Parts: sequence; structure tokens; C-alpha cells
Amino acid sequence: MTEKVELILQHGWAFDAGIWAPMLDQIQAEFGDNVDVHLLDRGYFGNPSTNSVNTQGKTVIVICHSFGLHLLPKEILSRVDLLVILSGFMQFHSLRDSTHGSRSRKNMSRMISKLKEAPYTVLSDFHGRCGATKRLASGSWISDAIGYETNLPSINQDLLVEDLELLDVSNFAVDSISPSTEIVIVHGDKDPIVPFDRAELIRAAFKGSRLILLKDAEHSIPITHVADCAEPVLEFLRRKLRSTASLA
Repeated sequence: MTEKVELILQHGWAFDAGIWAPMLDQIQAEFGDNVDVHLLDRGYFGNPSTNSVNTQGKTVIVICHSFGLHLLPKEILSRVDLLVILSGFMQFHSLRDSTHGSRSRKNMSRMISKLKEAPYTVLSDFHGRCGATKRLASGSWISDAIGYETNLPSINQDLLVEDLELLDVSNFAVDSISPSTEIVIVHGDKDPIVPFDRAELIRAAFKGSRLILLKDAEHSIPITHVADCAEPVLEFLRRKLRSTASLA
């Protein structure tokens, strides 16, 4: 009997678990019988789902997008075999460029204030800047080349504000991840939300990590560059299951 692999997915700020639908289609098409999928949902647009996972003694793959890296439970991060970081960051604001970092913090402060007064306006603008995404009634997110159309259900405004304030100051701890974890970073070179230098900082923080640059890609790569984001997972599963089969 082939070992089941635990696949855990965590979306970022102002998205939900529906962002993973295109990637899961690709992964499950090849390995549907070999993975148990656990979708973590913060609850911005519906009920939250922590989907508690027993990872003890199991092979664990975690995929996270943007601020999702910071939202992952520590007990999961400490026992991960493959971590795929999409459009991620250690700190949101630049530490290399004090001028840019100061401007970024001021912009964030204005965004938080506006979110408290006009949440739908902020969400519409943010999703558009992410790469013209929209949420469908089905719960999935797609790329929309024409423009942003909001189709959001009721929102948890307090949580959106709380998490944006957390994002503003969060600094990801390197020691949250085991040194044995295989880390793949995937980032767009045209990301207007999280500049590419943030990905380089992640690579510098984790020796042996691999960085994949996506040409002309923006922030919403889980839905705009599905195959590129899924490939590190598929490649790991092929290696893992091939190794398991050879020992059988």
C-alpha cells in the first residue's frame, strides 16, 4: 500500500482556500490517490477552517501564498518535508532601502485606515493590483484580463484589519522551520505587492533553498502560473513515491 502524503495549503491576506483550486486540479490529476489535502482557511469571506492535521511520522508538503507563510501554525511548520513558498516574504517592508521601506509603511498605514472605512473598495483595489483576480460564486479565484469584478459574500472586516496590522509588523522566524526541510521559493519578477528582492531574502535565510523566478508574473501566481507553482510539488511526489515503490 502506497504511503499517503499530507498536503497542507495556506492562502494569504484577503484570499481564501478557493485560490488553490487550479493547482489542486493538476496535483490530484496525477497523484489524487496519494495525497490527503488539508485546506486552511482564515475565514475572511466565510467560516474559518484550521483543519487540524496529525503530521507525526508522516510525509508533509506545505504550500503557502504571500502572508500565508506567517499564518501557518508553528506545529505544522516544525514537521514539514517540502515547503513551497509562493510570492512570500520574511518581512513585508524593505530593510535594504530605508526610503522605500518608509514609503511602504506609510502606504500600509493609509490602507489600514481605509480598510476600516471602505473595505470593499480596498479589496477591489488590492485584488486588481495582485494581477486582476476575481472571486467566483463557486468559491474559486481566476485571472480576469478584462478587469476586476467583485463577487464577495459577507466579509470579516475585523479579521481583515487585524491581519493586515499583523502583516505590517510580522517578521518570520527562521528557526520555525527544521533545517531538514526542502524549501522551494517561487516568485514573479513583476510582483507589484511583494517585490522580487523579498524572495531573494528568503533564499539567503535558508541555505539550500531553491528560488524559481517567473518571468512577467505578478502576485497571484497560484492562479496565473498554475503549472509553474505545481511543478515543485509534482517533482517531489514523483521522487518520494518512486523511492517508496523501490523499497516495497
